[in-house]
Amino acid sequence: MIVETGKRGADKKIEAEIVDFKPDCVVAAGGDGTVNLVGKLLINSHIALGIIPLGSSNAVAKNLNIPLSIPESLHNLIHFHTKEIDTLNINDNICLHLCDLGFNANLIKRAHKSKFRGMFTYGISLFQELFTFEFFKYKVVTQTEELESKAFAITITNMQLYGNRAAINPKGKVDDGKFEICIFKPFPKLAMIKMFYQLFRHTIHYSKYSIFIRAKEATLYNQGKESVHIDGEPVNLKREINIKIVPKSLKVVVPE
Repeated sequence: MIVETGKRGADKKIEAEIVDFKPDCVVAAGGDGTVNLVGKLLINSHIALGIIPLGSSNAVAKNLNIPLSIPESLHNLIHFHTKEIDTLNINDNICLHLCDLGFNANLIKRAHKSKFRGMFTYGISLFQELFTFEFFKYKVVTQTEELESKAFAITITNMQLYGNRAAINPKGKVDDGKFEICIFKPFPKLAMIKMFYQLFRHTIHYSKYSIFIRAKEATLYNQGKESVHIDGEPVNLKREINIKIVPKSLKVVVPE
């Protein structure tokens, strides 16, 4: 059974087909939006998520080392080796990849307003955002620590990579029962050149402008009422953002 995900009500239709057919695997053929839509329907079930990456970013596939070519991704599905990964619950929203506050969330919001898609659009949006962005106030509370300050950006994730392979969370693991809150402190604009280099060299955790907090549960107070994105989609959250790890809650077909 094939369901086109671009139409309204696609999630309900997929859910109904899952109930009727009781499959061992549901394959998402598309970009991260399609993967997230299907994956969220399979949380805490025995049904595996298969991925054929057809998007421009394919961030989830890259984080799970799923081949990006169609023949190789089909080969991966045929071998059907599965892995249980953790997901995040953020104010009752399911998060498979990451949640952004601040600069990157604003960047995505700006890029989505454009008629065009792709890295060129994000590059233009990046340049525009650099000259208008302001640092924002936040507070993080976990079971072991409390931190309050200003930030350039905050990313909540248990994965490592953005879709462009920049490593926002180099030590993240998808199955260790914890997530990371990656905080980027205010910095001079010239420091961004080095930080971009560190992101793509997977060494951003060594930057003096970065803070990484590992936790199973945390509360983040968005005191600046910054834009928030979960898995690339804008969401309206309260100033109090409650985050919990949901261990081994999604089965995914991955390479051995």
